[in-house]
Amino acid sequence: MRGGLIALACCGLVFLIAVVGVLGFYLEEDARGAAVLRQKEAQIEAQGVSLDPAAYYPTLPPTEQNLGALSIFEIEPDPAGIWPGSMQDPALKLALKPLIDHLPYKNDTTGRPDLLPFLDKWTQGAPDLVLLRTKLAALDSRLHPEVPPTADATVLQLLAQLAPVLGDLRSASAARPLCVFPRDYRTASMHDFSFAPETTFISFAKALAYEERLALYEHQPQLALDDMGVGRKVIMGLRKEPFLVSGLIAIAMAELQGVAVQQGLAHHDWNDEQLAQLDADLGTMDDLSGARFWIEGDVVAYGRPSWDYYENHRWQAKDWVLEELRNEVPGEESPPTFLERLSFVLTPKGWFALDRASYDSFRLLGTEHLIDPAAHRVHPERAISAAQFGAGQKSWLCWNQPVVSDSKIVPNAMKNFAFCQVHLDEARIACRLERYRFAHGTYPASLDALVPAYGATLPTDVMNGEAYRYQLRPDGSYLLYSVGWNQLDDQGNGTIAATESQRDALDWVWPSEPASQTK
Repeated sequence: MRGGLIALACCGLVFLIAVVGVLGFYLEEDARGAAVLRQKEAQIEAQGVSLDPAAYYPTLPPTEQNLGALSIFEIEPDPAGIWPGSMQDPALKLALKPLIDHLPYKNDTTGRPDLLPFLDKWTQGAPDLVLLRTKLAALDSRLHPEVPPTADATVLQLLAQLAPVLGDLRSASAARPLCVFPRDYRTASMHDFSFAPETTFISFAKALAYEERLALYEHQPQLALDDMGVGRKVIMGLRKEPFLVSGLIAIAMAELQGVAVQQGLAHHDWNDEQLAQLDADLGTMDDLSGARFWIEGDVVAYGRPSWDYYENHRWQAKDWVLEELRNEVPGEESPPTFLERLSFVLTPKGWFALDRASYDSFRLLGTEHLIDPAAHRVHPERAISAAQFGAGQKSWLCWNQPVVSDSKIVPNAMKNFAFCQVHLDEARIACRLERYRFAHGTYPASLDALVPAYGATLPTDVMNGEAYRYQLRPDGSYLLYSVGWNQLDDQGNGTIAATESQRDALDWVWPSEPASQTK
């Protein structure tokens, strides 16, 4: 009897010691993690970065001045959405559908008779406008039988009947100088915040670019510029959203518009006044400042609230974290096991804090400093040191997945932002070169000839801080390029493989036609 009591007491003591030990372990880890997180937050704020999400929310201008307040941009819950917070922009999507459904994104091999001609690179010449008119007339007759097109309707008139939203937005834009899209940034779970409305803007940019390029082919350069103004205003609206996704969509839209800019400059479609205005308009877009804002906002207004939600909903959060991991691993589609869920629930709070500190440091003390907007520079060489900010975290069953993913995604995004900024700079220089050609009959022998007649200064190459490379070719055309991501002058080598992007070229070359091909 007495022996049994002693054994029971020993068991109780062992249990008590174990409980105290476990509690002590949790308390120690929680305190350590909290201290590291506070230290990192202090370092971040010392760099002038606010950790208040509200600091990144845009302020809505008066409705009558706000293009983003139009009903065409209103969003609503998506009944077919995967997440509870899934949203859509049904009005804009529906308005674009008649045109977008018939725009091929590459050379079509399906033989669909309803597809409009693919506008390939402008260097390959004008499209078959007779064929295009025939196809547009057939589409208008089928989709709008109550208002059949007239026999003398032009390509642009037929396109306007197919997508009148483009003309409506041009008219509205003339009276609304600002653009901010009303969004609810204070959702219960930022994990459920929907970016579906932003993706609709890609379709919008494709429709605009199609009309812009046709306007140039039809010798209506002002219409192309007006469309570009609408697209640029929508891009500026996206630039006010504190999300990396919004930034990537904004530069994708800018690239689509850039093709029309390249076409108009190479074919001498704009007069001196129009070129000066285009130069000024392009100068309002600073993708380097935008990149810093998107990186900061994505962490503070999206990432950190998501961490809070995951930590407070651990049982469900394990699904989300593993889903992110398994999306990158083929064959890993099975749901989390009970033990995986349980292990996540039992993870010390301090380990969450350590991973949060690593995530915040990687984004806000590491990768963000690849870009220096004040100096108009990008520093790819800092990518290695940036990765060290995300190293060494004490993760538990892939909770470090955001850092692992970002170590690949964010530097690549920085390259995209750098490439887009280079093309903005090159477009502005090309506008000035074209103005010089109007005045003197030829392009200059050096970019120095553009200063100060066409601007007090010229943009410098964001990749090395030096002047953009320029050569006047023997045929009278020119070569304008940046040294690119490798920061080496490869003599204007912009060659890429069929599977590569222009960002993968050694030098980032401004596309221009030889003089013999221009009109």
